Amino acid sequence: MNSPLPAGTAQPRFTGVRLLADNDEAWLAKRHLIGQAGRTLDLSYFILEVDGSTSRLLLDLIAAAGRGVRVRLLVDYFLTFAQAPVLRMLAAVPNIAVRRYGPPSPGWLAALDAAGIDRDGFIKGLMSTNGAMMAAALKGNTIFPARVADTLGALRAEPGQSGAGFSMQVLAAVAPAAEAGLAGAADGDAASGSAALAALGQAAGIAVPDRTAALRQVATVIQIVRGLKQFLHRSHHKLLLADGRRFIMGGRNLADAYQCTVPPPNVRAFQDTDILAHDGSPGGSGHQQAFEHLWTHPHTADIAQADPLDERPAQPLAELQRVAVPAPDLERGASFRRGLELPDVDGTLVDNFPADKGDATITRAYTERIQQFVASGQPGAIDIVSAYVFLVDDDRDSPALLGMRNAFLAAAKAGIKVSIYTNSLDSTDLKPVNRAAYPKLIELIGAGVNVFELDKDQGSLHTKCAAIGDTCLIVGSYNMDPRSELYDTNNLLVLEDASGEATAAFRSARISALKWSRLTVDEAQRLAGESKPASTARLTSGLL
Repeated sequence: MNSPLPAGTAQPRFTGVRLLADNDEAWLAKRHLIGQAGRTLDLSYFILEVDGSTSRLLLDLIAAAGRGVRVRLLVDYFLTFAQAPVLRMLAAVPNIAVRRYGPPSPGWLAALDAAGIDRDGFIKGLMSTNGAMMAAALKGNTIFPARVADTLGALRAEPGQSGAGFSMQVLAAVAPAAEAGLAGAADGDAASGSAALAALGQAAGIAVPDRTAALRQVATVIQIVRGLKQFLHRSHHKLLLADGRRFIMGGRNLADAYQCTVPPPNVRAFQDTDILAHDGSPGGSGHQQAFEHLWTHPHTADIAQADPLDERPAQPLAELQRVAVPAPDLERGASFRRGLELPDVDGTLVDNFPADKGDATITRAYTERIQQFVASGQPGAIDIVSAYVFLVDDDRDSPALLGMRNAFLAAAKAGIKVSIYTNSLDSTDLKPVNRAAYPKLIELIGAGVNVFELDKDQGSLHTKCAAIGDTCLIVGSYNMDPRSELYDTNNLLVLEDASGEATAAFRSARISALKWSRLTVDEAQRLAGESKPASTARLTSGLL
């Protein structure tokens, strides 16, 4: 699905623009924006932790609601399941509403029940990346053979953000039961009958007592697999919008790792980037339109609705107050002077939204901007700073992402210096992504694209930005991988600055200020040789 925003609209004017490269300053900017709101606060985030810095922000939201500000908080169901008691407490506060994107569908839950699967154990194991719990949930089921449970039980737990990648491994374990000639049955084509059922019995180990029972089992398997696929779709927007105009967007989630320059012990700091600005476009804020689209989406549910997987009560407010870091009261009417001040600029907002086959709007916007720069013949370089880079080299998963890869190759061939800055195995929080990506980088490096990896002991890169030439700065939540196009919602801000100050500030803060090591073809080949087989690599491409 394409963005609902009108195509070809006049570029909005952004004023009061500040680049937020420091975590502490980004957190203070959020507090400032919450404190200045007079009418509305709309927030959309992928991750929300109940830690010191975020608890303080939540108390700020409660204070804003207390002075009459309407507060709406949209979070991802999967990534905030553990925080549901706090979210329920917030939703009970007058003027605050909380919704979650992507709860399990009733049809999926019913299919798990019909298959004799412990649905609570299965889904909670999925969300906690606990393969053993999922394997136990399959005991006594009437659909999947024992080897599926064995495969799930052998899966290793993954770190928090890679839960989606874990889901893809689960999908790989159960999908053969639906892929053994069942495509026709999924479309209501009973003619595939005997061949499909025979393949089902052989490949998936499902007993086939008679045609009617087998077709019923087929339908159940398909519903389970479809439920898993739907569960891969996540709300990855990062947005704090005050009074419909003033906003913060970029890569940061709501957690100490993103909001503390020196986080608490055992918390890895992320090197991330946000933009603070005012949207003065005469047609209204594009961010407001995008938020309304997500807020009212059919895959979004109010936290007050009964959740068959979670009956935990609301957490007492006192617990939030206990956890929150001490901080001074917010000053109403004060101006925000932190961060790197940028000039007033023109720009464009781009979003991708939920769709069965993904939404390539942002991918195409990136590619078109690169192609325009190459065609212009202007001097300058293309610098991509992205935490996770998986540029596909075929069109099986994403023709649009292949188009972006080809745009990089064309730019390098035209003599433009193209550099990609990303995580190393030492710095990343998602090692499977790096390992699967190395085979995809070999051709790029050989064609003249520079690839640099973040040296260790500097935290982990989480920025998703680009400087294209001297006049275009791109900031957003979009990673350069298939997952960002096929499964996640994202937002992107393209700033056009003729002065070159915005790109210069970004390059100084996010490239020059950090230490990088160049990845060579030989090193990429060595690391690619240590990678997983191609079929598994395609699955791990879905990690964040």
